[in-house]
Amino acid sequence: MVAKVFIDGAVDNDVYYGESVVNEAGIQGTPASFLPLDAIQEFNTQESPSADYGGKPGAVMNVGLKSGTNELHGTAYYFGRNSALDARNFFDLAPNPVSALIMHQFGASLGGPLKKNKWFYFVNYEGIRDKVGNPGVYDGPVTVSLASRASELPAGTVPADYSIVDAIAACQATPGCVANPLSLKVAQLFPTNPGFTLKPSDPAAINLDLNNTNRGDNLVAKTDYHVNEHHVLSARFLYSNSDLVEADTVALAPQWLSTTRPTTIVSGLNWVWTPTSRWARHWRRFAARTSSPRPRRAWCWWICTPAMSGCCTRK
Repeated sequence: MVAKVFIDGAVDNDVYYGESVVNEAGIQGTPASFLPLDAIQEFNTQESPSADYGGKPGAVMNVGLKSGTNELHGTAYYFGRNSALDARNFFDLAPNPVSALIMHQFGASLGGPLKKNKWFYFVNYEGIRDKVGNPGVYDGPVTVSLASRASELPAGTVPADYSIVDAIAACQATPGCVANPLSLKVAQLFPTNPGFTLKPSDPAAINLDLNNTNRGDNLVAKTDYHVNEHHVLSARFLYSNSDLVEADTVALAPQWLSTTRPTTIVSGLNWVWTPTSRWARHWRRFAARTSSPRPRRAWCWWICTPAMSGCCTRK
């Protein structure tokens, strides 16, 4: 069960999915947004929280954001990974080129006074750009005729079971079978597969390595106004925008990778009243919005062979 998450005391949970709004998953676990690291002042967890946290059982995690001070202060940072400095993936077999692994994570923060001893600000931006390969063995239509190698095929199969060229020819030779023009167009997008490239038992097996390419931009802005020694007002704004392209299904071409472009906006206002050193009262209001279009998947089309129940275009 996902813990109940708070940011500066305000709930950060998506009531529909049960995940946190900030750091919610985009495609196959890749974050649609994330909280910039340098914006975090501290965090704590409670395994048995009191009733005032409410909502759901389980642990509670509270993340406190940084605030500005009387002194101007800032940071800048960068973290990178590159396949040139990594070992070859276990599934990325030679002599294929080393699979891509490139990540750039960078950011900067700045905080200081708008009015000394009274009004402060803090901002933090963090971006990420990455490209990660997905090496593996997939079954894709053979793009040449296998008629001359029919004797090498597994028992009980024919060239049209593996070759898109032979499937089209078999369809055209069958009375009443008309290949859909759209299928013929899409068939041109399949990767080149001469057949029998990996093992005799599976003529269609082919090595593929399609890249996940992701972009994420995240911003945190916070301001604190000290009315007097008993009253403090705080306002915060978090914004994230991402562009995710990933192979979360068996895709044979870059055009068929899943894509989504989520946007996350979280805002909040806090008022802390401390009438005495022993008493404190908190008032919080917050709003969270995540616009995450359903991941778009382009599905492969193929032409039915005579071995199937009729000739048609399937999806």
